[in-house]
Amino acid sequence: QWHHVAAVLRDDGSPTVDEILLYVDGQLQTPSFVNSQAVNTLNTNTLYIGAFDNNGTLQNFFGGLIENVQIYNRALNAEEIKDLAK
Repeated sequence: QWHHVAAVLRDDGSPTVDEILLYVDGQLQTPSFVNSQAVNTLNTNTLYIGAFDNNGTLQNFFGGLIENVQIYNRALNAEEIKDLAK
């Protein structure tokens, strides 16, 4: 079964993981944990989607299909995400 997943991070100058908003099928999700680890938005390393880079070794591969990945240079609002999830 396909799902639309969107993660939004508004860079307020000191972004942290607990500021990420997660939407599934256009609906904002309630986080089940809080982690205030800093997010380095200036990082220019390779971006991996569906795997984790552990010091040059890819691991924790996603066990499904990923299609139509889009990365924006701004934070989308809830209405924009609902429209994309249709």
